[in-house]
Amino acid sequence: MKNYFELLGLPQTFAVDLVALEDSYQALSQIWHPDRIGQKTSQSRTEILLRSAELNQAYQTLKDEQRRAHYLLRLHGVDIKEDQGSFASEDPDFLMEVLDFQERMLQAKDANETKKIASQLQDEIRKVLQSISVRFSLLSQQKEKELPLLIKEVSRLRFYHRLLENVSSAENE
Repeated sequence: MKNYFELLGLPQTFAVDLVALEDSYQALSQIWHPDRIGQKTSQSRTEILLRSAELNQAYQTLKDEQRRAHYLLRLHGVDIKEDQGSFASEDPDFLMEVLDFQERMLQAKDANETKKIASQLQDEIRKVLQSISVRFSLLSQQKEKELPLLIKEVSRLRFYHRLLENVSSAENE
């Protein structure tokens, strides 16, 4: 089985060209679409269904920056579990930042304050994404140095996304 980047004909990098991803996905979807099964043999039908499912999974993974980061880490032998995140308790500055965001969310009095917090979180996410992109590009030359830092940044990204989800649900209430 090819990795998702190979399957979609893309370079194995965090900085994915989303237009190229979409184009490749659309082209391959035409080839491996289940509607093309027609009168094929049982084995051919199964292969098309499996390829179509794999293609969809690859596309969903690579188009989402957080899932893409986790996938790239798995390709480098690191599997960050969803419940792993104890690094925040090991990084007191980041823990204080998370607690500050949570406290500000609880104390927000109106939609303007909530939007301001959401904007700040989006800024933090952009910074972390930039750092992740740089660290992935350096990983092949400096794996021992970059991998622990990369794991930390991917975990930070997850925390920021969770906080942003909390802010978004507070805005909708």
